[in-house]
Amino acid sequence: MTPQDCFVILAPVPHCHLDALRQHLKQMNYAGRPGVGDPCNPLVPFGTFDDIHFARFVVLVDNTLEDRSYYPGMSDNEPTYLCFMVDCDGSASELLSRVARECPRLRDIFAYCADFTQTSDLAGWMQEHRVRPSTSYANWVGRTVPQVHWEAELHRLLLAALPHCRERDPQRLFAELRACVKPPPNPPAPLPTPLSWRLRQTAHLLTPIIVAAICLLLFPFITLVVAVFGLIIFLIVLRRHEQSDRIISKRPSCANVAELRKGEDYDVTNQYTAI
Repeated sequence: MTPQDCFVILAPVPHCHLDALRQHLKQMNYAGRPGVGDPCNPLVPFGTFDDIHFARFVVLVDNTLEDRSYYPGMSDNEPTYLCFMVDCDGSASELLSRVARECPRLRDIFAYCADFTQTSDLAGWMQEHRVRPSTSYANWVGRTVPQVHWEAELHRLLLAALPHCRERDPQRLFAELRACVKPPPNPPAPLPTPLSWRLRQTAHLLTPIIVAAICLLLFPFITLVVAVFGLIIFLIVLRRHEQSDRIISKRPSCANVAELRKGEDYDVTNQYTAI
């Protein structure tokens, strides 16, 4: 099984470069179709990589700065970032190096960032600005890009054959489809699961259990007291926040909503992928 991995590049962008950066990134969309990325775009042709599930550039601007007037002491000036996120099969570090090597026009994009120059080592600069996400999501761990494409083609063949089937009983219909539909050639063969990945997953699962068991065995009374009092304090603090935090009910402007709708739900992703 090939597990999934991801990398996220985050770099500050001066406010004076924002409009030009956004116009530059629009070259990655199909012409006249805002919000629909072209996998063969001239800047970063993601479609040429057979291990990329998802990739996106997004400009991260804090649109809540005006709301911070409700919270004295909070900064009302936050930096703007360019975020480059990729979900892939296998090692994200290896893919990052390959993308930097095979997509030289990444330089044109990162040139809008505050500390990038045309003489910067692209792969090294990306590694320096790589951040580890707190959590990541894989819909089906081990389901590779080639497998997704193979199953999509099988799905297309089954849909085409379905109107010509006579059976209506689910089991007999299944048998009829298997008899009349020939699967696509060259089904992807699963690779061995990396031992390092197995060890990390096992450690992630067992470490909290082992620590809790050791604490209960060596210090049962202290562990129970700490757990009970910790839970009580947590509930008190949570309730205090629920009763004291201000509710910001400011509605977005019609112009802002209209701008968001231009790129919303015309492709397989939307703005929420950047949260």
